[in-house]
Amino acid sequence: MRQKQFIVLGAIVLMLGILLTACSQSNKESAETHSGNSTESSETQVISGTINRTGDFLVLLTDDGAYQVMELGDGISLDNFSEGDYVKVTYTGELGNEDASPIISAIEKAE
Repeated sequence: MRQKQFIVLGAIVLMLGILLTACSQSNKESAETHSGNSTESSETQVISGTINRTGDFLVLLTDDGAYQVMELGDGISLDNFSEGDYVKVTYTGELGNEDASPIISAIEKAE
């Protein structure tokens, strides 16, 4: 009789451990999705294109013909740039993300 109790208790503990592990992994993935904190979006990337519009933001016509709206990061100014300038933009974030525009960390005129 005691042997059956130990087997049942062992099975319950094992199933509980598997369930807790699965739940914690699911919660971690859900939190990353909802907070937008994927490793891809935090990496610095560079893109080139032509300035299409300026203001409190930048609209860039990229080399592949897509328009990208980008926010200006801290200390970034577009005073020395005008529409039609060909530039190289360093940014963080994800291109084409309507919920959170990429943020410019550096911009320079390109040839």
